[in-house]
Amino acid sequence: MVSDLGNSFYKYFQIVPATNPYLLEQVYKLRYEVLCLEKKFSSFIAADYPDRLEKDVYDERSSHYLVHHLESDRYIGTVRLIFGGGVDGLHTFPMIKYAHDAIDVSDFRKVATHQVAEISRLIIKKEFRSRIRSFKFTGGTYEDYKQITRANRLVTHPVIGLLAAILKMSSDNDIRYWIAGMEPSLNKRLSQLGLQLKPIGPYVQYHGLRRPYMGVVDDVVNSLFCNNREIWGFVTEQGKLWPPPDMGCIQPQQAG
Repeated sequence: MVSDLGNSFYKYFQIVPATNPYLLEQVYKLRYEVLCLEKKFSSFIAADYPDRLEKDVYDERSSHYLVHHLESDRYIGTVRLIFGGGVDGLHTFPMIKYAHDAIDVSDFRKVATHQVAEISRLIIKKEFRSRIRSFKFTGGTYEDYKQITRANRLVTHPVIGLLAAILKMSSDNDIRYWIAGMEPSLNKRLSQLGLQLKPIGPYVQYHGLRRPYMGVVDDVVNSLFCNNREIWGFVTEQGKLWPPPDMGCIQPQQAG
C-alpha cells in the first residue's frame, strides 16, 4: 500500500539506483555542480575536475542513488553508501580515517565491518535546498513540521527520497550500522523529520564543518516508527525493508 506521502512524492519525483555508466555520470556531474560550483568548498576546486565529474577512490565500493525531478527531467539529489574494504577495519571509512583522533569508536568494537557503511555525498540542488529553507522550521521539532500544510511539506521530499534510498541500499547489502559526517544544517533537518543519529565526536573541518555520527539502523528505524509513522512507512516501504519494532512503542506519535 502506498501512503499519502508516497503518492505525493511519486507525483513529483523518482528514486533511481545508479546502476549503469550513464546514471553514474549523472551522479558525478551533480556532485561537481553542487560541491564545486554551488557550495565552492575549498576541498573541491572546479579546476581539479576538467571533465566536470566529481569522483573519488571510494566510488568503486559504493552504492549510489539519484532523485529525479519529473517536471524538469533533471536529477536534483544524490547519496551514496560507502562499504567496508580491505583490512583497515573502521579506517576504511573516510570520516573515521580523517577524524579518528576526535571520534569515539567504542560503539563499533564488536561490530563486523561488512555490516557498516558510511552515508556520504548526500546532496540536493540549490533551488530545492532554498525552498526548504524558505519555510523556516523555526521550532526545530517534528510537531512544528506537522503544522506546515501538506503542499508546503512537498519541499522536503528530496530529503525523504534520499532517506528512502539509504534504507534501500542498507537493506540490499545487510548494513546494520551507519557512519555519517554531517553539516549542522543537515543534522537539524534530519532531526526535524524524526531521524536521530548519535554524535561520536566534535565538529571538525572535513569538506566544511561537519560532526561525525553513528546510527544503529534498527534503532534509527524504530525511532522513526515511534515518532514519525508517516515517514517510517515511506522509507521502509510500509515495513517491507525494516519491520516495526517487536515491542511496539510507548505513546507513538502519528503524522498529521
